[in-house]
Amino acid sequence: MSATAVAQSSLVTSLKRYSRSWGLWLLLIAGPIGARFFVSRDDGSAIDIAIGDHYPVLTSAMLGISLGVVLTTLLMPLAFIYLRSNTNRRQPWQIEEVSPASRVAIMLGRFGADVAVLFTVLAALNLAGWLLGYLMIDAEPVRYWQISFALWLVAAPTLMGLAALHMLFDALPWTRRALGDFLYLCSWLASIAVPAAAAKMAPSFRANMYDFPGFVRPLVYGSPYGSSNFSIGGADVLPGRVPLDVMAGLLSPGYIQSRLAWAAIAVAVVIVAGIIYRPHRATHPRWYAKLTDRLLAAKPPPAANPLAAAAHPSRWPLLGLVIAEFRLIGSNRLMLAAAALAAMAGVALGDRHLASALAALWLVFA
Repeated sequence: MSATAVAQSSLVTSLKRYSRSWGLWLLLIAGPIGARFFVSRDDGSAIDIAIGDHYPVLTSAMLGISLGVVLTTLLMPLAFIYLRSNTNRRQPWQIEEVSPASRVAIMLGRFGADVAVLFTVLAALNLAGWLLGYLMIDAEPVRYWQISFALWLVAAPTLMGLAALHMLFDALPWTRRALGDFLYLCSWLASIAVPAAAAKMAPSFRANMYDFPGFVRPLVYGSPYGSSNFSIGGADVLPGRVPLDVMAGLLSPGYIQSRLAWAAIAVAVVIVAGIIYRPHRATHPRWYAKLTDRLLAAKPPPAANPLAAAAHPSRWPLLGLVIAEFRLIGSNRLMLAAAALAAMAGVALGDRHLASALAALWLVFA
């Protein structure tokens, strides 16, 4: 089978499995909800994007950049969690890894499916941006193409990089679990910190390559304050808005080329992931895993009695349902011990602060 056919089969199969994922709908609505909190409002009800201690004038291009900030600060971790825990997490590696199919082609197919899903989220955010532009922009006529141009130019390469990291961490046994999640958290924090540190560099292709999220250069290039004073997040903002030429930043020297380069790097990372891919290996569980399984194991049900009489209808069905749910929650030793500790903390400390938090965490994990 050719590499093209393998990649196409992997892409189609992954897309079909994504279409059966209910979590995708939660990811789709997270973008429009997050946009509500990243579009600057004079009433202080949004997360600040400030230039020189002032909100920038809300133009079409500025709105697109604000939506790009939604992706790089809010949706990136959420999207990575989704990619790691959706229906495609379990793959038929017992069949794939003994077949002569190219691992690079399989990884490229899965990468294409991840990118298609993330671009669907981006399209939903784009539609939300058009609606916000229609309702909120009054400094100029709404230019829908500028909202889309700014959003996709900033966010599309970043999402491709996210999907590439997913493939890279899935290629090696020691990054397929919690260590891969930790490494992604470190890389995400670095991707936010490094562009701010490189904001004072002269605009060029080299300088823009430090800006993986893609939103710093458009904010500082057309600012009357230069790169000396911009902030994203909680900050004290002065009255009045400052004009900002965001389109000039998007068209600044080397910016578009850097975004295309980041997209190409994402594809190259996927190819490397396919080359270094290591197959799964069935391993014996460690002693602590066996101990955890033993503590979490529920008690065996009583033996069935074939001579028992038929059960009578319950007089209190709702109460019986509540009791049955409590039995399910406390069906193993570890959860019962945790419940006892939370109860003792409540008696000793009172139902405030730490004790209530412990009880809530117990309910969540149980």
